[in-house]
Amino acid sequence: MNGKFCPECGTKLIEKPSNGFNLNLGDANAISGGVNLQDSHDVHNIDNSTYSTVNNTVNNITNVAGNKTEMELLQERKNQFSEQVNIFLSDNELQQEEVVRLEELRIELGLDEMIAKRLIENARRKVSASVRKTSLKGSAATMMKIISSYFMANDIQKVRLQIPKLAAYAKQIEVDEVQHKYYVALAAIAPEKLIELCEQDTLTDNYWRTYWSYVAYHKLGEIEKAENALTDLYRFTQYSEENISLLQVVEMLNTFGEEEARTILDTITDIYSEELGLFAKALYLRLNPEVGKGMGANKKNTSFYLENIISFESSEERAEREAIERAEAEAKAKAKAEAEAKAKAKAKAEAEAEARKQISYTIYIKSVPDQLTAMMLTRNILGWSSSVSRKKLAELPAEALVTDDKSKVMNIFEKLQQGGVEVDYSAVNGLGEKMVCIELDELKEKKLYKVRRNGKYGYVDKSGHEVIPCKYDRAEYFSEGLACVWKDDKSGFIDKEGREVIPCKFDNAFYFSEGLACVKKYDKWGFIDKEGREVIPCKYDYVVNFSEGLAKVEKDDKYGLIDKEGREVIPCKYDSVGDFREGLAKVEKDDKCGLIDKEGREVIPCKYDNAFKFSEGLAYVVKDYKYGFIDKEGREVIPCKYDDVSNFSEGLASIWKDHKHGFIDKEGREVIPCKYDWAGEFSEGLACVKKYDKYGFIDKEGREVIPCKYDSVGDFSEGLARVEKDDKSGFIDKEGREVIPCKYDYVGRFSEGLAYVKKDDKCGYIDKTGREIIPFIYESF
Repeated sequence: MNGKFCPECGTKLIEKPSNGFNLNLGDANAISGGVNLQDSHDVHNIDNSTYSTVNNTVNNITNVAGNKTEMELLQERKNQFSEQVNIFLSDNELQQEEVVRLEELRIELGLDEMIAKRLIENARRKVSASVRKTSLKGSAATMMKIISSYFMANDIQKVRLQIPKLAAYAKQIEVDEVQHKYYVALAAIAPEKLIELCEQDTLTDNYWRTYWSYVAYHKLGEIEKAENALTDLYRFTQYSEENISLLQVVEMLNTFGEEEARTILDTITDIYSEELGLFAKALYLRLNPEVGKGMGANKKNTSFYLENIISFESSEERAEREAIERAEAEAKAKAKAEAEAKAKAKAKAEAEAEARKQISYTIYIKSVPDQLTAMMLTRNILGWSSSVSRKKLAELPAEALVTDDKSKVMNIFEKLQQGGVEVDYSAVNGLGEKMVCIELDELKEKKLYKVRRNGKYGYVDKSGHEVIPCKYDRAEYFSEGLACVWKDDKSGFIDKEGREVIPCKFDNAFYFSEGLACVKKYDKWGFIDKEGREVIPCKYDYVVNFSEGLAKVEKDDKYGLIDKEGREVIPCKYDSVGDFREGLAKVEKDDKCGLIDKEGREVIPCKYDNAFKFSEGLAYVVKDYKYGFIDKEGREVIPCKYDDVSNFSEGLASIWKDHKHGFIDKEGREVIPCKYDWAGEFSEGLACVKKYDKYGFIDKEGREVIPCKYDSVGDFSEGLARVEKDDKSGFIDKEGREVIPCKYDYVGRFSEGLAYVKKDDKCGYIDKTGREIIPFIYESF
């Protein structure tokens, strides 16, 4: 009867017309040795019907397992068939004769054709999986090692940056290591992207994509799709089912807690895929720490899985976290935008400030009373050819000179005026804004010099004419068109016509600067404008003139800064405050010095023993009795290691080391060795130095262009420098020629073409040829 099987061997029974039960199995040795036998026997059923087994090739061990089920016996036949398939697939392909032999074996074992096909396909997948285990080489292997280190360090940001590269490798290289890393990275960092790949990609047979999509679905709260992915994993028979068990541990942990999750974990052996080694270690460290530590697990090497994979969120938790993250991201973006805007505004302000410093001057010839004289004059001054000068003069008004050298433009402007040429000028900064040049304005109007005679002060012009009589007890030079004078112990201001535009009523006063002058009244100081109005009340113990829009003030033995509206922009809290230079000012507090900006921020903290004004972007500071340089960010760009230094001038600064002076550049390189007894600052390309108790000049290469033979020298100004020899003074040019002999008791530096000199206890002014322009009849200047 069909459908009945032998209880001993499981083979199909055929009814036989005899009674009883007979079983012929062969000898015991054959049974115990597992030898394949060919037998047939009779089986007597309880209803006395007799059946006979068909001949089959079976294993006698199977035959003795009389209590096995039909399914177990079928599984053994499938195993036997799979073993033969694996043998044939050892070379990764099936030959035609091997296909024929497998078909014969299928028939012998009585396997269904679909079952046999499935077994062959599974075997192929296992071989394919084995091939996919091929070791990576070259750049792919290097990249996997790098990315593995990011996983081990749980450096999510770096993993995120590598995802595009992982995606490219995953498309090109079907190796489990690559596929696993790509999809677990997506599950941890971009679950939405992984789900998109799963649901849109037509390829559905990628194991690791399906595996980690389970986590991605859970993270997005799509539980049903997560369970579908888990079920789908069972069709990948070439991978261990214990891989799935690891995911079930995670699900149990998030659903029922640690105890239930630990129950499943305890049943897992180490047959899971090697790619899941750290994942498994993370689970053991979480649920059974002692076992986990024994496996080599620690928080550092498992943190990627512990923090990004093992714990799921509820939809409410996820929404709350995302809201927090959005708020943080918005705050961060806002802060970044504000910082960028602030930095941009600062850079713009600095660029504008720098551009405002770049002033170019243009001299215009307006009219010429004597064409020939003017032409010869301009030719000599400007170096024009006769044809150029004729053309320029013929095209009046014409530009005579465009330069950013103020001393040069003033010198030429003055000489043109003296030659009878009517001239004008314009000054424009780098922003195209028109600038005021007080010195040129004064030249244009009338240059006056302070003189003293019979104990009283007055003013003379360049011809020596006494424009303002010597009648004042004290006087200052003109500044912004006005000069401070004293009369009967009171001070006021006069213009160049000698008019007392601001009466002498103040106890003290200084010159005008940036439109305001500081004055003293009733033992307190304040500021007035050019109309004499007290725009900032006299309430401070002491003040200093405005510089870069701010003025230093003293109150109760503390110093601060005010603006032109009288607002205390920097409170009086410092022991000392210096003038602003290049946007920063020195301050002193608790015997330490630093630098502040115009908003009062201590951009360089008060930590130095002393600090000085900025020059060419650097300022020198003192720390532990040693000098060095800082930039405007407070960085010590040149260490505090020198005994003394000077400000940077024309790119170089003098230093004092081991009792000798030399020069360094802004990189701190010693470009001129320390071999001089003293050194000054560079001016007009040269610096004065002292050697063997005599002075001379060197250039920036360190060459001694003017020998050290003078008793004293001054810096170059307008091409000439003061020198002293045998107690007499004169002037030399840059070639070292004594253009004005050393015959004066004292000389000052040249300014606007004239220099103050003293001879036989009388003072006057000379020009660069040595001519006495203002006679020697005055007591002092």
